[in-house]
Amino acid sequence: MSIVELIDWYGSAMTTGAYGYLAGLAAATVFAVVWRIATAPRRPASQEPLSSTELAFLRSDVAPVVTALAVLRAEGRITGDRQVDPTVPAGPERDRFTEQILARAAADPDHTVSDLYDASCDDLNGLEEELSRRGLVRTHAERARMRWGTAPALLVLACGVGYGVYLATHVTQHPPNVVPLVLLILVTVGYSSIVLPRLLSVDRLTRAGRHRLAAEQGRLAYLNPAERPAFDTYGPAAVALSVALFGTAALWALDADYSSSVQLAGSSAGGDGGGGCGASCGGDGGGGCGGCGGCGGCGGCGG
Repeated sequence: MSIVELIDWYGSAMTTGAYGYLAGLAAATVFAVVWRIATAPRRPASQEPLSSTELAFLRSDVAPVVTALAVLRAEGRITGDRQVDPTVPAGPERDRFTEQILARAAADPDHTVSDLYDASCDDLNGLEEELSRRGLVRTHAERARMRWGTAPALLVLACGVGYGVYLATHVTQHPPNVVPLVLLILVTVGYSSIVLPRLLSVDRLTRAGRHRLAAEQGRLAYLNPAERPAFDTYGPAAVALSVALFGTAALWALDADYSSSVQLAGSSAGGDGGGGCGASCGGDGGGGCGGCGGCGGCGGCGG
């Protein structure tokens, strides 16, 4: 059989249903992309100054909790044994979120990052709303709305699976059905493992938010724990900014015993290393506050 005859045979073996499935997937993909573009929130990015906890929220939604603990411990308002010292005055780094964390820590002398994170959902949602208003993050509702564009693709995939089962049950009566069946399997598996995850993935930060975070990390690179900054000289504000932008290493370096007692991820050697709940729970896959079943649901806690 020549190559031309082979191509003709494979072409004739393809069914109308298989062609319809491929066309449906293509149309559903275009729809998902157009929907994503059309429903993406468009707000002018604000250049207002950000507090350390707001900067931390750009990195993850657990990071503000750890940043607040870092500044409170650096100021001495929380002691090494997790007690609140009411005689220590608040420093200029104070903000509403930090004061809420202080109140919760005072109410729970055995507090951990996980406990404080779980108790701070309303305040974290408030941070999200505020940063969304400034054009730096997308809220959970906005990200969910952008994902709805994949609904037609999911429906087409379900139809494709059903049609594949139909073809498989008729292969013995009509052997050429093997050709569209194999094609359906390859396309469905490839689409589900490569295309669909990309359509469902929505970054919690807007482009302006990503640029703002990168710019602040570049501007304050001297506070990266890898550079061994002199936190004793810079003061509590520097500790808070270091934790907000670069992870938990600054708090570990400040008080390793306290960090261990609150079940903080990472170490003084290199931040959270991208691991632990503090590095990932706030991401898109985690679903935000409580989206991982509480901070502990991600496996460890940190900032």
